[in-house]
Amino acid sequence: GVLNLPTDYPRPLIQTYRGADHQTTLPNELITRLMALSQAHNATVFMTLLAAFNILLWRYSGQSDIVLGSPIAGRQQQETEALIGMLINTLVLRTQLDEAQSFVELLNQVRETTLDAYAYQHVPLAALLDKLAVKRDLSRSPLFQVLFILQNTPAAAPIILPDAQMQPYQYAGQTAQFDLTLNINQVAGKWLCNWNYNTDLFAADTIERMAAQFETLLGAIGRNPQQPLHQLPLLSSAETHQLLHDWNNTQHDYDLTLTLADRFEAQAAATPAQTAVTCMGESLTYAQLNARANTIAQRLQQLGAQPGQLIGLAANRSLEMLIGLLAILKSGAAYVPIDPDYPDERVQYMIDTAALSIIVTQTALQSRYNASLQFVLLDQLVTQASQNPQRTTRPTDCAYVIFTSGSTGKPKGVQISQQALVNFLLTMRERPGLSATDTLLAVTTISFDIAALELYTPLLVGGHVIITTDSETRDSYRLADMLSEHSVTVMQATPATWRMLLAIGWQGRPTLKILSGGEALPQDLAAQLYTRGAELWNMYGPTEATVWATIHQITDHDVSDSTQAVTIGKPIANTRCYILDKHFEPTPIGVIGNLYIGGVQVAQGYLGQPDLTAERFITLPISPDALYKTGDLARYHADGTIEFLGREDFQVKIRGFRIELGEIEAQLVIHAAVREAVVTAQLGLSGESELIAYIIAQEDDLDTQTLRQFLGNSLPRYMIPTRYVMLDHFPLTPNGKIDRLALPNPEEQSSPTAEFVAPSNATEQLIADIWQRILRIDRVSIHANFFEIGGESILGIQVIGQLRKAGFQATPEQLFQFQTIATLAAALSPLHVETEFPLTIQQRAIAVDAYHCLTLSSETTIQPAQMYEALKRVTALHSGLRLTSAEKDPLTRQTIITNPTVCVCGTETTCQHPTALVHVHQSSAQQFDLLVAARWVDAASLPILIKDMWAAYSGFPLIEPTAQFTEWLHRLQKTETISLPKQLPSMTTSSHNGQYSHAEYSFSAETTTRLQQLPDIYDIEPATLLAAAIDQVIPTPLWISDYQRHLN
Repeated sequence: GVLNLPTDYPRPLIQTYRGADHQTTLPNELITRLMALSQAHNATVFMTLLAAFNILLWRYSGQSDIVLGSPIAGRQQQETEALIGMLINTLVLRTQLDEAQSFVELLNQVRETTLDAYAYQHVPLAALLDKLAVKRDLSRSPLFQVLFILQNTPAAAPIILPDAQMQPYQYAGQTAQFDLTLNINQVAGKWLCNWNYNTDLFAADTIERMAAQFETLLGAIGRNPQQPLHQLPLLSSAETHQLLHDWNNTQHDYDLTLTLADRFEAQAAATPAQTAVTCMGESLTYAQLNARANTIAQRLQQLGAQPGQLIGLAANRSLEMLIGLLAILKSGAAYVPIDPDYPDERVQYMIDTAALSIIVTQTALQSRYNASLQFVLLDQLVTQASQNPQRTTRPTDCAYVIFTSGSTGKPKGVQISQQALVNFLLTMRERPGLSATDTLLAVTTISFDIAALELYTPLLVGGHVIITTDSETRDSYRLADMLSEHSVTVMQATPATWRMLLAIGWQGRPTLKILSGGEALPQDLAAQLYTRGAELWNMYGPTEATVWATIHQITDHDVSDSTQAVTIGKPIANTRCYILDKHFEPTPIGVIGNLYIGGVQVAQGYLGQPDLTAERFITLPISPDALYKTGDLARYHADGTIEFLGREDFQVKIRGFRIELGEIEAQLVIHAAVREAVVTAQLGLSGESELIAYIIAQEDDLDTQTLRQFLGNSLPRYMIPTRYVMLDHFPLTPNGKIDRLALPNPEEQSSPTAEFVAPSNATEQLIADIWQRILRIDRVSIHANFFEIGGESILGIQVIGQLRKAGFQATPEQLFQFQTIATLAAALSPLHVETEFPLTIQQRAIAVDAYHCLTLSSETTIQPAQMYEALKRVTALHSGLRLTSAEKDPLTRQTIITNPTVCVCGTETTCQHPTALVHVHQSSAQQFDLLVAARWVDAASLPILIKDMWAAYSGFPLIEPTAQFTEWLHRLQKTETISLPKQLPSMTTSSHNGQYSHAEYSFSAETTTRLQQLPDIYDIEPATLLAAAIDQVIPTPLWISDYQRHLN
């Protein structure tokens, strides 16, 4: 059997034998008590200690069927007693534990097992292995991985020689034959325990704790051997106190009597002119946002809105969406977000369950809902009311209800209180931390509870929220641009979204605080994100605990070891976490248990489902309030941080959305052509999870596209499986249940697909080639569905990137809308690429023959031909290196050329392309001069050029930039001209040169004195002060915020 003890390090693919020892001594009074217990039940001390050791292994592994080895002398015959040789054999002892049985009952079982094994001690272990035909696993020893040894024969007297005395020497070895070996040895009246362990699996402190807990367990057995096994303690009182109290000491005295609406109104009064929110280029100040929300709130109160009432909000992502959310909270009621993309059946269920009578929405969406409802239209009520509405909201009143996936086939509404929401936001304000200087890019749908952090936290500190539209959220290229355009300092997203950004070559922002949550953060992704921002945080929490319950800031230590999982950290303020076994007892450090969450952020329950609420929100003596059973498996690390280890049931997370697989299965079997259905989540080609539906059909010609459309009538898009596998029957376990682990790999099964049709034109052939390369398939029909043949969102981003490189205007939305090669090819249009642009003011001021000159050295001999090829690669990558003066108007315009020239000259040759933008002149074998045309490339670009040039020269792949210089030039053309005053006061002199004017202005003596004092007072540079003053006089275009401004 395989004993899966929780390890500190991943098990190597091939078993290793590096080991160490830890020694302890059992108290004599404890051994005396165990001896008496053994005699009372016709057992030996070996049997008693073995039974106790089995309990320890059971509690650590969670496995009730334990197989371990124990050596035996093999000298049961009298004639073997005087033989010299290796007669030792190893017994394989199996123990099956029942948590309800007492220790005495277990001891009786162990005694019988041991006696039976003694009868066959002559059978060699090797023969047993051959007879059982054990399947070998190179990562562990066969049959058993733990060894138990007791040596309680009296030690031989020391051997005394004429000139020496010999006695046993305790050797501390550095090897381990098994995962774990416990060797108990009676020496000089003491009972010594030697714990030998594999150091590639276990840390020293883990074994130290295990040894101490074994002694605690033995003490409990000695005191009361009639206790049920599950009641026997492993933890000392100090360990229990640490787990339940010390690591849950999170109390923080926030004022939770003020609601979110109260706090937002206070912030609006404090910073009325500060920009609060921006969406699609339109912005609102705090005063404007508050006034717009007041208008809607007052209308809601006229319709009867009051505390405890639920009001639906259905709006596309816009300024109006945020106005509606705040308005409902300001009215005193609670909101129920309704995603406009949800199917009608699901929306109607939510409306009925929440008993909604009022929906706040937009004119374009109103017709989707029952006309008997009352509507408040956000785009119709646009007046601004300065007076904040009166309300009587209490901290315990409901703030919102979020509907999440339900295992019964219907979503369930989670009720979150005002004080839970405020506690969460105030905690996030401190850690990870937001301030008035922050700009947060909000990308999450309001139907996902993590949107609360993005929309509300900045508004409590005077920050700036940038709301992305639906199309922007799904377009990684656009997200990357927006992060730069708006100088974003904080962004929260799921790991899947961060992967999509990385997939397009996003290099990050040095000032960006990266928040990742909604699903587990893989170690490899953490390592990539860690170097792309100022901070990286891993966030964890179910909807029932108000967004995030634990957080962890990623450190160098987290990303330095690729074998270690990223933890979810520790509980936030006024939140408690407990890791318990099935009997609600705390599990030891390192041992897997169920994660329970308590504290002020725990939800009020499920709307209209008292039975389910009672099942999942429980009361225990260890907690002063109700605990939410998350269903997540976790374990503590020695420092108190928590490691998330997955689910104990069939709930999964896809792109951050929580999904009950049973809900999808329940919808599938409603279809008349489906007899049975099983849905699983499996890793796709990109490394992200995707949903796979296994179907037993009532008819042979069931079309998977029909199933997708059928599910789309009742389930949101993220819950629709991407792949469908047709089976004749499901594999079963020995007890007749569906064996999900034995379901076939979808790659090995052929689902009904359209007959192969080859591409008929060049565009279809291009798309087919891209799909085959990314999906790793040999051929694809132009009528095959991308998402049914292995495609998913991240792979889709790669497809879009390849199409853009090929010259097509392609977006992720198009791939979701046109999912076959034939339809996608028809929808694509060529990418419009401008090739000529005006010269910028800065470029016109620099002579054509002006160059940046640098001398670079190499440790090795430079090969001109290799350098030439490297420069060609770099110029092909950066459009800014392919610019030259326009042929028709070289003084004012520039053009981009397809095949630019580069110049590499050896020590004995001259440049053949004097007009090249980049020149490399080799001055010696290991040194060269780099000349770059200053009109086209500024000094800040040189480090990027040199870095890419050396990467290309060394044969490394080059990373695609997220934006091109020509895109910036294109955006520059669209920027409105800034209107300046026609006359500037107090001009003393002026000159005119061509079309540019230069004017000098003198400050008064008083102003000059003040300007000289201010930089010291505020610890800033004089140029920064003057730039701020100019920004107040001359409005600066939004696009220029990311580019350095110079004052001479």
